[in-house]
Parts: sequence; C-alpha cells; structure tokens
Amino acid sequence: MTKSEKELVVEILYEIAEVFEEGAAGGLDYWFTKLAERIRKRAINLHLST
Repeated sequence: MTKSEKELVVEILYEIAEVFEEGAAGGLDYWFTKLAERIRKRAINLHLST
C-alpha cells in the first residue's frame, strides 16, 4: 500500500468514526463511542506506519 493510499484510508476511518459519534444516541451511545475510539486508534496506528 502506498503512502497516499494509507492517507486516504486514514481519512476514511476518521470520517467513519465521526459518523458513529454523531449517531450515538439512546442505549447504544456507549458502544458507538467505543467503536469510534477503536477506529481512530487503528487509523492512528496505520498513519504512524507510513
């Protein structure tokens, strides 16, 4: 995977995390927030490996 491809994946992962956080409501609030945190951590790890 090239550096530009990794950067695109990181950007997409951050956007997905944002959507989960914005959609977090009701009883699933905790789980959506946790999922967003995990997605961001993976995006950061991918970004650092470039």
